[in-house]
Parts: sequence; structure tokens; C-alpha cells
Amino acid sequence: MPSRPAAALFAALLVCSSAHALQFPQPVRPGQEPWRKPFNAALEKKVSGDVKKPFDELIDWFREQAGVTFVVDPAALASKPVVTLNAKDIALGSALKQVLTPLKLEYEVRDMAIFIYNPAKLDKSMLLMEDLPIAKMLDNRAEMLNFEPEAMPAGEAIKQLTETPGIKMGMDESLKKNPVTLKLKEIGLGYAIRWTVRMAGGKIIVGRDGMQVVKR
Repeated sequence: MPSRPAAALFAALLVCSSAHALQFPQPVRPGQEPWRKPFNAALEKKVSGDVKKPFDELIDWFREQAGVTFVVDPAALASKPVVTLNAKDIALGSALKQVLTPLKLEYEVRDMAIFIYNPAKLDKSMLLMEDLPIAKMLDNRAEMLNFEPEAMPAGEAIKQLTETPGIKMGMDESLKKNPVTLKLKEIGLGYAIRWTVRMAGGKIIVGRDGMQVVKR
């Protein structure tokens, strides 16, 4: 049986250990990530406009109003129709639905972007979560950037994103020439890489030489 001083010391260690354990960060629940706050605020922002523009130009109008990144799935529309918005002091999210619903399009907030897609044409494999080793390499990086490639070969786009921070990421030769067009605003580096890979028709795997972009 331990002596009283030993028992007291053991109890004190337990208290210290418990207090220390409470300092560990709690896991963030899906949908409650801190980066979502400006997106939620943007979707609630009141907007007014009587706008008639080609689809891509109207999405640019929403980008300017929201101040956040929008990504449009290339498969969403076969053509880019002229669309109309009639909004008077309504939430930006409601205005966006007003434009998208007649086109059978939807949006969701994911990976530091408002993603616009057609549920009937969406390649669901494009949005699958990466393996845990990839997430560990890409998530929670401090780098924030603006990246707006215009029909840029995917190999060059990935090189621009990974070369300076020293991220080792190879790419299948068959994907390197695929053109990528994006308008990413104040987005985390890891998410910029993800969207670039997706738009190039690829996915990220981990091999013996590090991360590799391969065909989906």
C-alpha cells in the first residue's frame, strides 16, 4: 500500500494529466470548419440587381458580390446560356438559387469554394475524399493565394502551385496538357491543388515517391 505522500503525489499527477489532456484541440466536425465562416456570411449577404448576362459572366458578378471563390463543374452545362437575375435586397444564396434552379443546377460549399454542378451530370468520383496521408499533406497549410489559370496546361498549373512550397507531386503525362481554367480567390494552397487536379480530370494518390496525380 503506497504511503500518504506517494498517494498524494500520484493524485496530483492525475490532476495535472487531466488538465493537460483538456488542452488538446477538439476535432472539427464536418460542416463546422473555420474556413466556412466567410462563405456562410457571403451567402447571407443582401444583394440587389437586375442583371442579364451569359452564365459565366453572371457567375463573375456573384464572385464580385460575395468576395469568395466559385468553382463551376465543366460538365454542368453543355452551353453557356444567357441568364437573368431579378433581385432586390435578398440573400445572395437565394439569388444564386434563382439563377441555378431553371438550369437544373445546384451549389454547395466545399473545399473553400462555392461549387456549382449538375447533379445528373456530376462525376461523383471527382469529389471523393482523398486518403488520410494525402489529407495530412494538404490540409491546414498556412499558405493562402489567388490563382486564376486561364486554359493553362494542368502540368504547368500544378508546377506553379507546388514548386515554391516544395511539395513533391508528380503527374501522369496523359494529364499534363489538359487545360485548366479557375478563378480561386484567397484560397488555401491544399484546396487550390485539389481543385486544379479535379478540373484536370485527375485524382491524387500516394506512391513510393510521394503524391502523384493520376487519371480518375
